[in-house]
Amino acid sequence: MIIFFILLIINIVYDMNLVCENMYTSLYIWLIKVFPTFFIFYIFSSFLLEKNILSKLSVFLKPFFSFESNKSYELLLLSFFISNPSTIKHSKKAYEENKITLKDYKKIIYLSLFSNPLFLLSFLNIKTVLIFILIQFITIFIIDKFMKLNKEDNTIINNSLKENSFIILNTSLNDSIHILLMIAVSICFINLIKFSIINTLNIINININNLDLYLSIFEVTSGIISIQSLKLPYENVLIIFLVTFQGFAINLQNYCVINDSKINYKKAIIIRFIESLIASIIYLLLIYIATSLLP
Repeated sequence: MIIFFILLIINIVYDMNLVCENMYTSLYIWLIKVFPTFFIFYIFSSFLLEKNILSKLSVFLKPFFSFESNKSYELLLLSFFISNPSTIKHSKKAYEENKITLKDYKKIIYLSLFSNPLFLLSFLNIKTVLIFILIQFITIFIIDKFMKLNKEDNTIINNSLKENSFIILNTSLNDSIHILLMIAVSICFINLIKFSIINTLNIINININNLDLYLSIFEVTSGIISIQSLKLPYENVLIIFLVTFQGFAINLQNYCVINDSKINYKKAIIIRFIESLIASIIYLLLIYIATSLLP
């Protein structure tokens, strides 16, 4: 971290306008790509959870995954559509209200790797997005079967009463404002790290081929843009790795939302990396199968 601040100071001294331009670009990405889908889906998902609308649909997940509470199945189903840190925020709230166990809370953190479909559709066609969702579903199914959590994580489940719609709206609006600001700050922070590395190397005339590709892991939105701009073969393999891992920015957001010593987020990062590798391998296998079947 000290190295980052040194690099940032070098860049501020060298050209403050470039630093400001990078922050402006980061905030523009947040406003255009993140804010609309996140805000709408977060408010909508809050109503779905509090009104138990997903309870009947979530039964379809029971043959594939094992949780100790029905609310956990609802949260996992919701994660298919709202992405992080929204899923983790909802899960934390459910855990604090004793609607899910600590064991289920941890498992949702480890398995909630999906991206908002509308966000993905701004970069990819609908066929590719559906393939991504299917592959990620298979990935978390595999992870769930091999993941072991301690039995001591159990807590008492509290079936609390449904909240008034106006209370739900007020709470979700306040929560969404807090999380959206956190997302904006984390995107700016992560992109400043990327910018400081790239611009410092340019200042000292060091050229690294495909540096943008290597740094795409920092943040999903700019990372996808960088990967697609390079026009690489099998670029979707790199993209599914990136969106499954969720980038350092989203993982930083998740960590800030959790903020709990009971959760070992280092383990979550390792599991997410393994999930990214599994998803990429499955995608490569699908490509191999598809090309083998072609005449």
